[in-house]
Amino acid sequence: MMIAAIKERALPLNYRNVRSFLNGRTQMRFPLDPQPKLSRSLPSDEGSVMAFTDPERPWIQQHLGRKNVIEMCPYGQSGDRLWVRETLWISECGEYFARPVLNWSSPNYDVLTRDCSKVWYGLRYQATGFDDPKLDFAEFEHMTTGWSNRGHRRKRTGEWVEAFDLSFADVDTQEKIQPFKGNVVRKAYQAEFRKKFSSMPRAASRLLLEIVSIDVQPLQQIETSVSDCLAEGVTAEVQDPNDPFGTIYRVPFDPSGKGHRTAWCPFQRWWDMDHAKHPEVLWDCNPWVYALELRSVEA
Repeated sequence: MMIAAIKERALPLNYRNVRSFLNGRTQMRFPLDPQPKLSRSLPSDEGSVMAFTDPERPWIQQHLGRKNVIEMCPYGQSGDRLWVRETLWISECGEYFARPVLNWSSPNYDVLTRDCSKVWYGLRYQATGFDDPKLDFAEFEHMTTGWSNRGHRRKRTGEWVEAFDLSFADVDTQEKIQPFKGNVVRKAYQAEFRKKFSSMPRAASRLLLEIVSIDVQPLQQIETSVSDCLAEGVTAEVQDPNDPFGTIYRVPFDPSGKGHRTAWCPFQRWWDMDHAKHPEVLWDCNPWVYALELRSVEA
């Protein structure tokens, strides 16, 4: 019996989706393309039979069961892997990439060489110490040491140009780094970043996801499951009724399911933002989607 080889595919994700997977997200939904029409239901495990129309020959329809549709999933099958492709910044000299440190809100960046052979880790220091006490900072001999905004508006066109400077250095890490006191800087670098680079190389990927299972379902089916909303990485929006300014706070969901409606409302908004260019698959259209259960593996 031959064992199918594990396949890897690139999965482009935006900033919010990358951050949610770094924070433990385990599900993601993708619209079927083209969208099928429900033909009829069968009293079997196949469930509904879907009719797919060829866009170039609309008079021809192909009828497929649920199992066949899953086998056609363009993202792979159970056991296959997806490496996450982010949009990176590239330096003016073209030698370095910069990617945001997504688990902190302030502007911090990792810096990578163009061939991804070396990484400077962007680590934010607070008065009380480094943010994450679980990390052993003695391991990081290459660190970013500063950030400065160089964004400006063009005089002729008034167009805003995004740009920033990053300073990074090779440091002596015989002891845990303490705001660079007593640590010897072996070599210092500085680069300006002002261009975005979407064709990120495989070696620069920091997220590798394995497909655990695939299902085909209407998008709005997620309304019936708070656990699915949680697995999609969304957070509830809660407004304090005693706050005269109407401040909205973002908090984790209560897994008890008491706030059921608040669970899928943020997902609905995020889905519509991610698919704004494709009105045929917005929430109100209730499109058919591939629901992928994913788990993070070592990249």
